[in-house]
Amino acid sequence: MKKSWNNFYTTLICITFNVAAFAQTGMDCDSFCVESITIDTNVAQGFIVTIKNYNMEHVNYPTINVIDKATNMQIATDSGKFSYFAHITGVSLAYSVSSNTAIIPDSAIVTITDNIWNITCSLSYPCAFTNAIQETNANALKYFWNGNQITLSSGLNYKIEVFNLVDVAGRNIAYKIIQHESKIEINVDENVKSGIYFLNGVCAQKYFTIKIAKI
Repeated sequence: MKKSWNNFYTTLICITFNVAAFAQTGMDCDSFCVESITIDTNVAQGFIVTIKNYNMEHVNYPTINVIDKATNMQIATDSGKFSYFAHITGVSLAYSVSSNTAIIPDSAIVTITDNIWNITCSLSYPCAFTNAIQETNANALKYFWNGNQITLSSGLNYKIEVFNLVDVAGRNIAYKIIQHESKIEINVDENVKSGIYFLNGVCAQKYFTIKIAKI
């Protein structure tokens, strides 16, 4: 029996990947901070590991392990199951990891792996910054948010470079920059709502994150 082509249907599925989400020019391991390790009360035995990414790069499909520095033994792992699509720059994320102990070590090594580019950073806990300005030390930078414009200036006349402006969920906020020697004017979309945002950049060759509020 001869079949007619009218009885056949071809479905073309087009999948588009956002290449920029996976872009990686080199992850700077000195630009992360393990902010805390606490007991995860939602599981039988586990930790919550909170990491702040001061890096210029996102971490793609991150996985986490915790090593007790005193014994050099791995005490917690996410078993290779990534918790997030990406750990966005300028954002703190809390990772839930299974542990084989209920005791949080005084000092530890936390590894974070980018599973697209197969890059792993070993991070000290408690956090020891070598290439980042903590939020509490960012007062050398002054900002003023008036209407649709943020003015950011350095009291020490250092040149400032801004990487991004993100909301509390890590979403990028669109903006345009007018660059001056030691001052930046950032024009944001007029539809940006009142709330808390994070401004990430570099000043005096040090990374910074500033918590900024639009009223």
